[in-house]
Amino acid sequence: MDVGSILLLKVKQAKRCFLPGGVIRGLGVLIILLNSGVGRAIDISSLHFYSDEEKALFEAHSAGQPDYFSLLYNAYYRHTGNAALSKEGFYRRLSPYREAKNQQLKPARLVKQLYSDMEQAYLHKYVLVPGFDEIFQRGVYNCVTSTALFALCFEQLGQSYDIRLMP
Repeated sequence: MDVGSILLLKVKQAKRCFLPGGVIRGLGVLIILLNSGVGRAIDISSLHFYSDEEKALFEAHSAGQPDYFSLLYNAYYRHTGNAALSKEGFYRRLSPYREAKNQQLKPARLVKQLYSDMEQAYLHKYVLVPGFDEIFQRGVYNCVTSTALFALCFEQLGQSYDIRLMP
């Protein structure tokens, strides 16, 4: 992801934040709007962090070393599970797609295989308001969290992509 095309916004004291296609709840919410066209910069010193880990993730992003998986995983301040183990398992699941035979797949075939693999591994039950971490802990998702999952997949595989909301 191009740093210039991302707006990181930390919403303090938000009870509910409505996004196209989904709802995210929580007191600490990280909203990542990809290619939003919004050009406002947010000063990191004006943000409130719930943990030192969260602050370190934002500082790494500001320094040009973003860890999008961890940012998403830790977006909900009451996240469950172990982010490092979930991240390791996710990247391990993507490793076959980096092999030469899979790098030569046509885009439509890659998307179909990747979708099938991610659905089988993580996307078990649609719920209205899951945290991103719950994909890995309980297999629950919604359109926002699953979109973030696929964006991470394509980023890790170096594939260009557009994500469009379909009616």
